[in-house]
Amino acid sequence: MASFADPSVLDFGKQIHSQLIRIGFTANVSTQTLISNMYVKCGWLDGAEVATNKMTRKNVVACTGLMVGYNQAARHRDALLLFAKMLIEGVELDEFVFSVVLKACAALGDLYTGRQIHSYCLKLGMESKVSVGTPLVDFYVKCAMFEASRQAFESIREPNYFLWSSLIVGYCQSGRFDKALEVFKTIRSKGVLLNSFIYTNIFQACSAVSYLNYGAQIHADAIKKGLVAYLSRESAMITMYSKCGKMDYAHQAFFIIEKLDTVAWTAIICAMLTMAKLMKL
Repeated sequence: MASFADPSVLDFGKQIHSQLIRIGFTANVSTQTLISNMYVKCGWLDGAEVATNKMTRKNVVACTGLMVGYNQAARHRDALLLFAKMLIEGVELDEFVFSVVLKACAALGDLYTGRQIHSYCLKLGMESKVSVGTPLVDFYVKCAMFEASRQAFESIREPNYFLWSSLIVGYCQSGRFDKALEVFKTIRSKGVLLNSFIYTNIFQACSAVSYLNYGAQIHADAIKKGLVAYLSRESAMITMYSKCGKMDYAHQAFFIIEKLDTVAWTAIICAMLTMAKLMKL
């Protein structure tokens, strides 16, 4: 794992750790937690593991910090193993550790373990918390369990736009574009804060079902909110208009892009090729 800090910072941290050992300050749980987290932030997971294992009494803060380090280093199995050790050793859990371990399950596509952790969240009454519900919805989406993701979503008291986005992306990825559009209509009626990411995915849904009128309405709505410049360089709009047979609109969307990239060029070229094929038929 690459260091998150300058090597000299890690060396300095090691020196402080050595000094604390000499004067006998490392027996304190708070100090041990700080040392473990320091090594994680410096990217030295071996040192963090040693520091955590030597703790007189493991706590959720130190273990969660190490699990975050494992996830960042793509060592998701190690994160799950550490979580299992926490359960065995009776470490008191909080909502944040569930958030981290669910991210590990999502990265691995480990449906079995993720479901067990979900059940544990239910027992502790944490499934309604946004910090737990968000990675839970994302986990089920990534495992293509869309009904489970919807049920997890509905149990959350105050869903944020990250959750709404996860649900829309999940439906789009599974080809259930009509469901994605239903969710979008719901969040608009609830006055949920919308971002460019949500709009981009809805353009893709409108494109897939050739829903021109609604797509045009959403385009106008995005313009009003000043989000047009952030819609993946507007390539999603180019694709939507071209698939709906509106090449003139597709060209307009293309020409107003300030900085053209390969995605936008690919979108307009594909649109022109598709139109050329249709004209030959």
